Amino acid sequence: MRVWVLGLVAACYTSSSSPSPPGTPPPRTPRPRCPPESELRVDANYEQCLHRTTHRPHGITIIRDDKGRPQTETTWRDGIQDGVQRLYWPQGGRAVEGHWQAGARAGTWRYYYQAGTPSHEIDFANGQEVAHRAWDERGRRRTLPELGTSTCTTDADCTIGFAARDCCPPENSCGIVLSRAVQQRFDERCAGLYCGPPRPSSSCMGMIGLKAVCDRGMCVGQH
Repeated sequence: MRVWVLGLVAACYTSSSSPSPPGTPPPRTPRPRCPPESELRVDANYEQCLHRTTHRPHGITIIRDDKGRPQTETTWRDGIQDGVQRLYWPQGGRAVEGHWQAGARAGTWRYYYQAGTPSHEIDFANGQEVAHRAWDERGRRRTLPELGTSTCTTDADCTIGFAARDCCPPENSCGIVLSRAVQQRFDERCAGLYCGPPRPSSSCMGMIGLKAVCDRGMCVGQH
């Protein structure tokens, strides 16, 4: 399964430290250097450049673990993600490196296994995935399965999970009803791809008590 998060710096607002190579624990990095129009706000493990006038994120935001190592490094421009982003596996080692352009993913995003070898490369244009390549942990190119539809024969064929063309669920997303076969193909398709730590959402309260059942050959939700 994947997970969720974000992280890094735009070229014009970079930190003074050089990036860690994939597969090595991220070192304790200096606090972010903010652009002149921003000021640094620090709250426990959260360090953020905020615009002095709009008070929106503007520059680097770093979230650290209890040992001071960066978990996520993100770059913002007046409240919108814009620039390079990196995130790290919880146990250490770079997991993702990509680029945002005016709030949309752009260019090639690179993902790594915890050992540091490439797991996925995904090309984005206008925020949409246009190409997806993947490798196993031995560096061999692998075929990505199509998800198919959530057909079923019995209730046991259905579950609540997540599956979509994009391996990483959108922010504040909840589980969906789908077939176990689709979930399995999704997990295989996205193996080794880290999306960041889970982000609880109060909007998912409606999922409480929901059951996945088979109704006329399709998996559906039932309270």
